[in-house]
Amino acid sequence: MAGKLDLRPVLPLPYDRPGFIRDVLRPVFGPGRLAVYSADQPTGEMTASDKRLAISAVQYGELTLDDGTEVQCLEVRLQPKVRPEQSRVGIQALVRRLLTVGQAALVNFVPATTEVGVRPWRFTLVAKDAVLRDGKVVEQTNNARRYTYLLGPGQACRTPADRLRQLATEADVTLDTLVKAFEVEVLSKEFFKEYKRHYLLFCEELMGSNFKKSVFNGDEKAIRDFVKKLLGRLVFLYFVQKKGWLGASSPVYADGDQGFITKLFHASGANATFYPVWLSRLFFETLNEERTGDLFTMPKGENEENAQKVCIPFLNGGLFDRDAHDAVKYQLTLPAGLFHQAQRADDPAGRGFLDFLDSYNFTVQEDSPDEHVVAVDPEMLGNIFENLLEDNKDKGAFYTPKEIVHYMCRESLIEYLDTRLNVFEVALGSTAKGLAAGTSPAAKAGQLALTTTENRGNVQRVELEKFVREKVANDFIRQHARQIDELLDTVKICDPAIGSGAFPMGLLHEIYLCKLVLKDLTQVQNGSLFHERDHLADPGSYHAGVKLGIIQNSIYGVDIERGAVDIARLRFWLSLVVDEDRPRPLPNLDYKIVVGNSLVSKLDNDTLALNWSLKAGTEREAKLRQQYKSLGTLQRQFFTKSGAKKLALQAQIRDAKIDLLIAQVELEMAKLPTAQATMFGGTAKQQAADLAILTVRQGYSAQLNQLRSLQADAKRPLPYFDWRLDFPEVLNPHVTDQPGFDIVIGNPPYGLKTKGKEYLAFVNENYRPAKKVADSYFLFIVMASNISKSASFISYIVPNTFCDLEQGDEFRKWFLGNNRLSHLYDTQWAFEKAVVDTVVFIAQTQTKNSEDTVIKFTDNDKIQSTIALKEILSDEGAKIVYRYSNNKNKYLSKKISSSAVPMKSLADIKAGVILYEKGKGKPAQTEKTMTEKPFTLKGNQPKGWRPLVRGVDVNRYLLKASEEFVQYGNWLAAPRDPEIFEGPVIMLRRTDDKIRAAYVTNNAICVKSCHILKPHNKSLNLFVLAILNARLTQWFFEVQNPQMVGKVFAEIKLVYVENLPIIMADKKLVSEFDSRVTKILAAKAASATADTTALEAEIDVLVYHLYGLSYEEVLLVEPGFAMSEAAYGAAGAKLA
Repeated sequence: MAGKLDLRPVLPLPYDRPGFIRDVLRPVFGPGRLAVYSADQPTGEMTASDKRLAISAVQYGELTLDDGTEVQCLEVRLQPKVRPEQSRVGIQALVRRLLTVGQAALVNFVPATTEVGVRPWRFTLVAKDAVLRDGKVVEQTNNARRYTYLLGPGQACRTPADRLRQLATEADVTLDTLVKAFEVEVLSKEFFKEYKRHYLLFCEELMGSNFKKSVFNGDEKAIRDFVKKLLGRLVFLYFVQKKGWLGASSPVYADGDQGFITKLFHASGANATFYPVWLSRLFFETLNEERTGDLFTMPKGENEENAQKVCIPFLNGGLFDRDAHDAVKYQLTLPAGLFHQAQRADDPAGRGFLDFLDSYNFTVQEDSPDEHVVAVDPEMLGNIFENLLEDNKDKGAFYTPKEIVHYMCRESLIEYLDTRLNVFEVALGSTAKGLAAGTSPAAKAGQLALTTTENRGNVQRVELEKFVREKVANDFIRQHARQIDELLDTVKICDPAIGSGAFPMGLLHEIYLCKLVLKDLTQVQNGSLFHERDHLADPGSYHAGVKLGIIQNSIYGVDIERGAVDIARLRFWLSLVVDEDRPRPLPNLDYKIVVGNSLVSKLDNDTLALNWSLKAGTEREAKLRQQYKSLGTLQRQFFTKSGAKKLALQAQIRDAKIDLLIAQVELEMAKLPTAQATMFGGTAKQQAADLAILTVRQGYSAQLNQLRSLQADAKRPLPYFDWRLDFPEVLNPHVTDQPGFDIVIGNPPYGLKTKGKEYLAFVNENYRPAKKVADSYFLFIVMASNISKSASFISYIVPNTFCDLEQGDEFRKWFLGNNRLSHLYDTQWAFEKAVVDTVVFIAQTQTKNSEDTVIKFTDNDKIQSTIALKEILSDEGAKIVYRYSNNKNKYLSKKISSSAVPMKSLADIKAGVILYEKGKGKPAQTEKTMTEKPFTLKGNQPKGWRPLVRGVDVNRYLLKASEEFVQYGNWLAAPRDPEIFEGPVIMLRRTDDKIRAAYVTNNAICVKSCHILKPHNKSLNLFVLAILNARLTQWFFEVQNPQMVGKVFAEIKLVYVENLPIIMADKKLVSEFDSRVTKILAAKAASATADTTALEAEIDVLVYHLYGLSYEEVLLVEPGFAMSEAAYGAAGAKLA
């Protein structure tokens, strides 16, 4: 019966508990697991806060799962007009009180009796969250997670029907299988997969049509961008129609049609005119225009007196502005089958785009770390961004997993509040109680006062952490509620590579919830929560007003990709839509989330980097200051404008920016030095300097001409972004005395290398700390430091090469010398499609680390600990060791290093040769040489030729038999001194994450995928070979170079081999090693598959004793060590 269970007709019905038990719970779980009480059981005394949310909370039954888990069956009846998405903090607190016993509960959050027929209800699984802290599993009732299905009227219930039917077929129903039935991840993947199919179908249609040339001028990228925006607009409207705002009978919007888009398609005739006539009319003439009564005329009866008129809101914001390809003249038609397939509407492989969207439930609520709604939510738009924006991987852009986003947002906010509440700048020698007698260093005239920072501990750190992470407040928070609220109002946040907006959205969510906690504490609607719109005094818009204030005051973002900016803005609009009871015009985010190059300010394709701190003289300075302040005011006013006023203000802002750019370029020209040479000539040096000045002046002149040309043509946009021009209220020194952001957060692009002499010169001038590591993410770190206030925070997820890239030593010394590292999180393989491991770091800008600096360290198992920064620094502070799982590893590695010498002190170690490279060798190799490869061959060995070894040929202890040979000489591209290859030597495989060393006696030559090692003392050859292949050496390599472990293109670099620790043994012990290595070599020479594990285990024991490891330390290196402690001790006694 379970296989035939069809819940689709039942789940959309209004809530009825007996019917739900009868038609859903009993068929899914069976009578043997479900016990329904004859009378409801109380769940305990409800608090005053609980009663503001809920009328009642009762337990009506219990599930006993097959793993013994007891699951409470609860019903919470909400107060009238309570919306769960606006009451997350209160509901989480209620859930904590309800879940006092047991591991999980199934909770029916149901509307008040008067709303049952019209409001959906929530079927929620609540499961306690277990986390690892300091190596121990801790069950956290406070972090009980909620997994929710939206059921009842107006809900598409295909997904819960399918999942619960599958659950009914399970032989064993455990807590794990129950949680899987509520997982969001499966829904996400299937949604993205089909979305991409439709995207490709639309693209293929247009690329194969006449429109490719007539509308898009043959530009396939323009077609892809058009399709992305069209589908994005439709998805946005599915969220809006979920609110009931499309097709309503009046502007009250109490009865909108939640299937309006599909209804419009059919009413329009379900043909190819749907896009050019009806969607275009809906987009550009309705949603984007203010109309009397919000009226929209439906297709049927359009020219008749009884034409059906419905209400569609004016949304503003810019999403429905006409783009070039949306022009009326094009009449771009699209086949109806792309939107709807009548015969295959339920077939994911053949249905149309509207059929696909109709099959899913949409919620405008974004998931939080503690609550997951099994529906399509705005956060999923970020994944669409990842899937559809081509070249994202080439741009080093990857979508960040949400749990990492939440971690970074919360921890950054904690650091910001902790610093602003507790750390103060004071005169050197003063204290929290005032200036210490006789210790104040007086500043002389013209000098800055000497200051230091002081932590006064006004708000305890642990209380702040609980407040931000769990949204729980106590007396400490209550006492400082007003101060915290003001800090939340004034924080400035920026993501300089915003992508789909995940990080600013995460901080919006965290700040919003924190402000709700403060409001609940004080029971006062703080005036600082309202900004410029009278309707925010309306309690129905209170939550949207809080979010609007956060967006306007705090959120900034930049991205070089137009499509990313569109999606980021869309997510912020949806965050407001979720909390509005009635539709209102959306804010314009054109000057909050902008398209631009965060690293290089360019006017079209020419770099135009300006020095905004140049002084212009008193009068000119005052004028500039007033112009910048005026620009900031205009941009703030633009936030809420619409219609003709919006267009006029946009033109005014453009002209103001051009005027400022012209004034700034003229100022730069005026500050250029005068020529040194005279009309009669000058020194060559003077003439060269004059030429350089002339070149710069000519460049400025060309840019002035370009700006004046823009100034004269009002229709042309200004193709320029500069941090201090576009965000003057935050960053321009003419406007603010403390320029900079409080939190710079994000996932900067990586893997992009700077190219060209001009660009490299620009990097050297503007990003000097990163000049030797010009990967883009290093530049973004320097840039974040440049746009941050003093004692503000950078929170980035970056490749783990940030910690230990060989060329990055100089960069890290700069970084750690100027920024206090506070958090390090080894996320390892955080990105499904990326090819690098990553780390998260949080650092306080312009604040030096000290001997006492401690950081919060989280490893890949999410085990959290506090570590002194000096404990994870190596190479004199130039590298960060980030994969220590415990202090014992650190202690043992230091113990080994301190008692040993580096391998390079006992042996010559060289990289292998390069065989072929055009232009190299004597005579220089040609294209023909590269093609014919005359110096190498496979088969029989010619006289005078030598065996050739590649990395793949190197095994532990012995090489593979030679099948390739080389004619060695200076004609090779990069040969070595042949002496290094003569006599017995050791070769190591370079391209690996496992040390493999082989003994070579046939004068073979190795290529650059190998290293060659030749001990100074030939009698130590076998001893060194044993050390290299020992388990302890491999362990040490992995601890010191964790970035290489498991890496796809791992590399054992020459420097790693040079620094391997080796302890010299006496002759007796060397002979113990030699005898065993000799046996291994003989066995492998007789058979390549010979089993020598026993001999190798004996060598490992010898190495452990040589390096002085205790039995406990051996177990750290080799957890499965076979010897008993007594046997290990006895083996050591024999060697003594």
